[in-house]
Amino acid sequence: MMVRHTETAKIHAMKAISKRSVLTYDELDHTSTEVRILKHFAKYEPNNPFIVRLNYAFTDKENIYFVMDFYPGRSSSSSSLRRRYEDESLIAGGDLATQMEIGRLGHTRTRFYAVDITQGLLDL
Repeated sequence: MMVRHTETAKIHAMKAISKRSVLTYDELDHTSTEVRILKHFAKYEPNNPFIVRLNYAFTDKENIYFVMDFYPGRSSSSSSLRRRYEDESLIAGGDLATQMEIGRLGHTRTRFYAVDITQGLLDL
């Protein structure tokens, strides 16, 4: 979601992750690693064009929040990739990453992901 900093009026992208879902799906290590990686890049490579910069990370009673730089128009490729990822996971039954590990991804889906990732990089 888009948010506006009250003092500077700067627009940011904010990602909210439910603490309940992190615990329910055993994603605590994954989420902690994501925070550490984003903080590392924010500190040591703030101008890296391939990483969205984390400005703030905080929590409340129910969620973990990441406030990052907002890039208008950049979400279409990633959202279509995410939508396709979710669709494929539901159709094939199970997590797509697991299917990739055991060689069930197939040529058509592999080409789709390669093209979508390439398009995302070209949009930079």
